[in-house]
Amino acid sequence: MNAWSFSKDMRMSVPNRGATYRSSAWLAFAAALLAAPVLRANPADQDPTFNGGAFDVAVGTISSGANAVALQKDGRVVLGGYTRLVANNIGSDWALVRRNKDGSLDTSFGGGTGQVVTPMGGIYQNGLPYGVINGLAIQSDGKILGVGMAANSTGSRTDVFLARWNSDGTLDTSFGTGGKVETFLSAKGSFAAGVVLQKDGKPVVVASNYLTSTSPPAEPVVIRYTTSGALDATFGTGGIFRLPASVPSSQRDYAMSITMQPNGRILVGTAGYQSFHPEVLRLTSDGALDPSFGTGGIAVLPYASGQQDNINVMGLVVQPDGLIDGVSAQNGGGNVFRLLRNGAIDKRFAQPTGYVLIPSNLPTALALLPTGQLLFAVSTTIGELEIYRYTSSGQKDTTFTDSSGSFGGERPSPGGGTAAFKGLQLQSDGKFVLGGVDTLGVTGKTTFLAARYEGNPVRLLPKAFAFTNVSSVAASTVQVSNVVRVVALTAGAYVPIEVAGGSYSINGDPFTKLLGYVTNGDQVMVEHTSAATSGTAVTTTLRVGGINSSASPWVVNGARVTATFTSTTK
Repeated sequence: MNAWSFSKDMRMSVPNRGATYRSSAWLAFAAALLAAPVLRANPADQDPTFNGGAFDVAVGTISSGANAVALQKDGRVVLGGYTRLVANNIGSDWALVRRNKDGSLDTSFGGGTGQVVTPMGGIYQNGLPYGVINGLAIQSDGKILGVGMAANSTGSRTDVFLARWNSDGTLDTSFGTGGKVETFLSAKGSFAAGVVLQKDGKPVVVASNYLTSTSPPAEPVVIRYTTSGALDATFGTGGIFRLPASVPSSQRDYAMSITMQPNGRILVGTAGYQSFHPEVLRLTSDGALDPSFGTGGIAVLPYASGQQDNINVMGLVVQPDGLIDGVSAQNGGGNVFRLLRNGAIDKRFAQPTGYVLIPSNLPTALALLPTGQLLFAVSTTIGELEIYRYTSSGQKDTTFTDSSGSFGGERPSPGGGTAAFKGLQLQSDGKFVLGGVDTLGVTGKTTFLAARYEGNPVRLLPKAFAFTNVSSVAASTVQVSNVVRVVALTAGAYVPIEVAGGSYSINGDPFTKLLGYVTNGDQVMVEHTSAATSGTAVTTTLRVGGINSSASPWVVNGARVTATFTSTTK
C-alpha cells in the first residue's frame, strides 16, 4: 500500500472524506482563487468593522490579560484569562470578556459590563487567591466552559479547576459545585492547559502534573468529566489518564495542547524540556494510549541539530484526510510539522524533512483553513505580531500578502502597545480573530486584547438541496435516498457534514455515521433502516456547511444547509 492509499478499515477510523486526497496543485489553484481581491481588502489588513480593527479591555484596576479565545456560533468573541488583584503580586482571579461580533460592548454579558470576574480556589500567597483561565470551549447550547488553575483550599498547591458559565455570564449551578470543579492530581500541584468537547458534550481536559515542584519535570495528564462536572469513571482510571510506569521519566513533560479527531481519539502535544524532543500522544476514546500511533501511542518529534532546544507543541489540528499538523515553539524560533495518521513524520510535507523551521520568534497559535492552508501567529521578542500562512504541502503561501507568505512588525493594539497572542480562531467567512495580552506603554499595565483580520473570503454554505421522501416501504428494510450534489462552496474548501438518524455516503464511499467533510461538487446520499411497524416514519437529517470549532469538531460555526430523508412503512 503506497503512502497515499488506505484501506476501507483505515478510512473508517479517520475523518471521512472520500477516496481522494488534496493535491498540492489543486491547493495552489484554490489559493490563487482566494487571493483575488474582489470582495474585500488585503488578507493581512485589520478588519475596520471590528471596533476599528482591535480592542483592549481592562478587567480590574491593576493588570489583566487573555490566555484563550473562543467564538460563539453568532460570532461573538469570548476571551478568558486573569485579572491581577495587587500590583506586582501573584494574586489573581479568573476573568472573562465577551464582545459582540463587531467588537462592541456586549451588554447582555456580566450584568451589562461585558466582563465577568470569578474568584477560584483558596488563598495562595500573601493572603491572596491565585487563578488563571488557560482554555475555553463554547458548548452547543452557548454555555462557556473554562479550564485552568487555582490554589487549593489550604493554599499549599495549585489544582486543576473548571468553571461553566451561562450565556449571560452567571455561573451555571448545575455544573460541579455552584458552577466550579476542582480536581486534585498530586501534592506537588497541577494545572489545566486546554479543553475539547466530545460529541456528547463531555469535557476532555489536558493538564500537567508537577513531579517535584513547580518546574520540570512534569507529566501530561488527560481528564474526562461528565456533562455535570463529575469525573467520568469510563475514562482512564476513575476519569484520569496518566502515563504508564513503562514510560521513562525523560519522556514526562508539560502538556501544552489538545485536539480531538472525529472518531473520538484524543491528541495531546507536550513540551521538550526534559529530552529536548517534544511528543504527540494519541489516546483512545476510553482513555488509553493508542498502540496504532507512534511507539505505543507516543510519537517523538525528531528535529535536526540546533532545532530541538526546549520545543513546546503549542497547537495541533487534524486535516479532513486524517493527517495531523502541529506548530511548536522553541528557544529562538519554532517549527511547523506534519504527522501521518500513524504518528510518523510525513516527509512529503516541506520535503524532505516533514517540518519547516520558523526563525527567531515563537509560534503561539495555529489554525487549519478550510482550503488547506496552515495559518499561525507568532509573537516576537519585542511584542509585535507576525502572521504566516503555508500551503498544504508545507511551502510559504505566496498568495498571502506578498511573496514571503507572511506579514510582521504589526502592533495591533489600539494604543500601539506590545502584544502577546495566545489564541487564534477562524470565522466562517474567512476572517480570523487573535486574542491575548496588551501591554500599555511605560506603565506596564496589561489588558485583554483582540484583533480581527480580513483573511480571504470563503463561502462555506452550499446551495440548498433536498431529498425525496418515500412511503409505503417494507418494514425493517434499508432505504437509500436520491443523490444530491453539494455546490456553491469556495473551490478547494472542505466543510463539515454531519448526520443524525442514519448514515451518509460521499461519492459512493461506504456509508458512515462519523463527522466528515465535503467539497464543492461532491455527491451525497443517506440511508437508514425503515421502521419495524406499519405506518411508521423514520427520518435521517443531514447538515452541511460552516466551520468546526477548534475546541470541538462537532460544534459548527456558521450557517448550514439541513435536509431530511423520511421513509414511511406501508
